[in-house]
Amino acid sequence: MRKFLLLALCLITASLSFSQPTHYLDFNGTNQYMRIAHHPDFNITLDENFTVTMWVNVTSYSTNNRYLCKRDFSENDPGEERTGYELWGTNESGKSFAINTPSATSGNILSQYSGINTPAGNWMHLAMVVDRTSGTIKMYHNGALTNTSTTSITDWGFFNTKDLFIGAGNQGGDPSFFTNGSFGNLRFYSLPLSTENISIDKKNNDLSMITEEMQSHLLAAYDFSEVNISNNQLADISGNEHHGNLVNFEFSKSEIIAVTLLQEKRFIGCGNDNEVLLQAAVEFGGNNESIDLQSMIIQLDGTTDFNDINSIKIYSTSLSNQFDPRTAEDATLIGTCQPISGDIECILTGNLISGTNYLWITCTVSANAMEGNFLDASLKQIATTNQNFILDEPSPNGHREILLARTILYTPGDYNSMNYRIPAIITAKDSSLIAITDKRKFNEGDLPQDIDIICNRSIDGGHSWSEPVTIALGTGYEHGFGDACICHSNDENGLICGFVGGVGLWASTPNNPIRSYIVRSYDNGQTWTEPEDITNYIFGTNCIQPEHQSWRASFFGSGNGLLTSTGRIMFVVAIRENTAQSLNNYVVYSDDNGETWNVSERASIGGDEAKVTELADGSILMSIRHGGNRWFNISTDGGITWQPNTSTWTDLVAPACNGDIIRYTSVNQGYEKNRILHSLPFGTEREDVTVYLSYDEGTSWTTSKCLVPYSSAYSSLCILPDGSIGLYVEESYIGAIGYSTVFYNFSLKWLSNGADEYSEPVSIEETNQLGLSDFEIFPNPSHSLVTIEGTDIKEITIQDSVGRLMKTVQNSKNSSIKIDISDFKAGIYMITVKKNNGTFDSKKLIID
Repeated sequence: MRKFLLLALCLITASLSFSQPTHYLDFNGTNQYMRIAHHPDFNITLDENFTVTMWVNVTSYSTNNRYLCKRDFSENDPGEERTGYELWGTNESGKSFAINTPSATSGNILSQYSGINTPAGNWMHLAMVVDRTSGTIKMYHNGALTNTSTTSITDWGFFNTKDLFIGAGNQGGDPSFFTNGSFGNLRFYSLPLSTENISIDKKNNDLSMITEEMQSHLLAAYDFSEVNISNNQLADISGNEHHGNLVNFEFSKSEIIAVTLLQEKRFIGCGNDNEVLLQAAVEFGGNNESIDLQSMIIQLDGTTDFNDINSIKIYSTSLSNQFDPRTAEDATLIGTCQPISGDIECILTGNLISGTNYLWITCTVSANAMEGNFLDASLKQIATTNQNFILDEPSPNGHREILLARTILYTPGDYNSMNYRIPAIITAKDSSLIAITDKRKFNEGDLPQDIDIICNRSIDGGHSWSEPVTIALGTGYEHGFGDACICHSNDENGLICGFVGGVGLWASTPNNPIRSYIVRSYDNGQTWTEPEDITNYIFGTNCIQPEHQSWRASFFGSGNGLLTSTGRIMFVVAIRENTAQSLNNYVVYSDDNGETWNVSERASIGGDEAKVTELADGSILMSIRHGGNRWFNISTDGGITWQPNTSTWTDLVAPACNGDIIRYTSVNQGYEKNRILHSLPFGTEREDVTVYLSYDEGTSWTTSKCLVPYSSAYSSLCILPDGSIGLYVEESYIGAIGYSTVFYNFSLKWLSNGADEYSEPVSIEETNQLGLSDFEIFPNPSHSLVTIEGTDIKEITIQDSVGRLMKTVQNSKNSSIKIDISDFKAGIYMITVKKNNGTFDSKKLIID
């Protein structure tokens, strides 16, 4: 059975700083209180400012229960009650908080109820402020100023030698009027806190988060954390040694009180090390003590194949709820074991200390693990030197599913940068992967913030990545760069990357424009040229196209650009044509490998970040950011002009967010199918980034799978040399500030749930080598009608000299097929036949 211990001390670890303290101590209202030995710091002389703040939660109100008392009601010396101060309440929720500040003769400078009704069982933040500048005493309840003394305090102050009581009043040195409730975050300042500073005190459990001025004026502070209790003495964490004695408290012996398990559910990559399966939050009771760990018993029930795991490792991060598999050396390895069926006993070293300890059950995934298999673990028991703690619920719901790769490139704080955003990825011609990212050094904001553009390279399919290389170095506000897009150039090992920089989208004007740049790599992304400004080709006062000189701004749709089959380089831009807060989409294209640039006709009104891909017939498909159903448009002249109105995909529903679209396979390239990929968040929020697959040239998206089933946003796609798919995406985790950028690699078979599988293309040379040329074309040359004769022909396609699909003809029965080519221009064409057995054969056709 699970063993529970009754603790007088209740340690709460949830982050609830706006509504209650992190740590607190329960007082029984009968005989428990805290006594702080007298010290002049707790008196208030005539020239001193002073503030006391505290958190109180009264379980049940009683008559005149005292929260804090620095005065004496001694019957032997009635005059003692005329000096000091106290915070208290009485037996109704409408009188939950009052203060007494007695004068030397009679009455009080301030003695009033706050007037705020606080039902029993609710936390309240209390404060008393003595302000010599304004000559007043003030009381605050839950951050609100409720009362101010109307009598001058010029002659008010006191000096007594009485101990300070918490949770009780003082009668001749004996406690009275006990409080049945909880206390947390008691602080004394030699400073009159303002309303703003009262709010800061209220919101921050950690003393390091209050202002430097407040810290420098701390007289005493108590957080009521068990870690700071030793021998029934609560430490003064201000460093001033005003420790409090806890009277009539009995703390538990060293025991595990509870274990809370958190199941890690994110995808997991082949070959990854130190990947978390379970987090165990182990609450360990005891009076500032520790105990040695001995072992834990785990099971791998729910794991598809034990061979997918090389080893299991157990780490401890003590009281820190942070573990990064990339820097596991920062944690403490406390045990290892091998995957087997049934109970696995892992021998542990290390210990538990008072508080909530975090243990991490991790695994090393086999490099040959099977994509789509599950990894799972349960924790049945933890043993210490004096306890076997058995978990009632050892296996939370969920598991981790294996992909070919999942690798974190950046998380907030890496390389001293607060944030990373805006992923772009491409497979270079040498098969390496090139990832481009915004390094947002000081905040998450767009330009004009100070942003660098950085590049990482992988030569092992995304399992590991190089150190970052800076493509464009930001040098301050309005001098940063961002929103990179990338595509192949026409150079042998060439890449070209476009991005913007400077004043930002919304501050840009024709005279002071956000700048557009390109950089080039001639060695597959290892090195890059200096940025080249191409702004004047696009817009602004100095634009070479007069009709664009009045445009206000332009920026690239980050992610993939496009190198078409004709050699044209294309990037989509979002243009602010006037002062309105709206954007329209155009294509910026180059027909001379990026030496000069042109701007297309408008492709959308009211669009945003957009991407293009080439269809099998040579048309250009543009996917356009839009909240709700995704927009698209099509160009039939290489991206120069577009359909007058955008269309809508009914099966792509996404928030207003950037995504990516790329060609996967084409029959023009010898593949058996046309396929296009698209990545987008799904639904109405930036979450659930999903990869979609179209088999009909983007008309519909019948296959999809969610890769990031939690907070996620921008993404970019690539195809690896083995035909698997890469996704580089922004994702955010519970409790994290900002996005991490993560690379995923998975197969077509996994994406399609086994319904489709990648196969290598069949080239013209390969088909001819196989001796498959058993069809005939006549007449050849021809100019109006050709006849195709052969056996077992299923489909015939005709492509022009640059690979654009000109015509497709299906064949059911006839061995002789006549095709009208009268509308074709003179030139050389390729006729490819697909046979019923799946093979291809090609021959040239000359049209004169």
